[in-house]
Amino acid sequence: MTQWSAGIAATLLGGVTDHYVSGRALQGIVAPSTGWPVIVKRDLSMDVAYPILDPEISEAVAIIGSLDACQVDLLSSSTLFRADPLSPRTRGTISRLVANMLESVRHLWLIGASPELCVNLIEERLAQLCTRSYALVDLLLTTELCDIDTVTSALSIDANDVPLLLAVASTYSPEVTRRYIVGFR
Repeated sequence: MTQWSAGIAATLLGGVTDHYVSGRALQGIVAPSTGWPVIVKRDLSMDVAYPILDPEISEAVAIIGSLDACQVDLLSSSTLFRADPLSPRTRGTISRLVANMLESVRHLWLIGASPELCVNLIEERLAQLCTRSYALVDLLLTTELCDIDTVTSALSIDANDVPLLLAVASTYSPEVTRRYIVGFR
């Protein structure tokens, strides 16, 4: 492994700190300060205005999970600032696929696995999400009408995984998003 790739893995997998660090793809924060949502929002806007890897970024998002509150929030660069820096936001229950991925990474980290191995696991699981989204698209577009029970049993997924897989599918199959709308109660 080169020094460059080791540096990239260490940068992406930030570990756990007591404050938010800009530029980290994955990080844990214990007892964050109250000003971090504004900083995250600013970073997302900067990522869209001055992209590093892809010149055609139209939106940047941050997934914020609270272990204390057992909730997951989605913060987007395309939302406007309001009195509450996190509003508007989308709140939902965590996808089982994502929860399993995060739990696996946590266990690897706890046993002392290298950051590179942890990042490789994340990449592998994200690739699996893409594969499952292709299967979801195939099922939805070849079936006249699909309900959530049919989808979850056919693909062996949890109902909370469906919105995530549809979001992934919407990036390459606009037809599926025109045909199906997911609602939450």
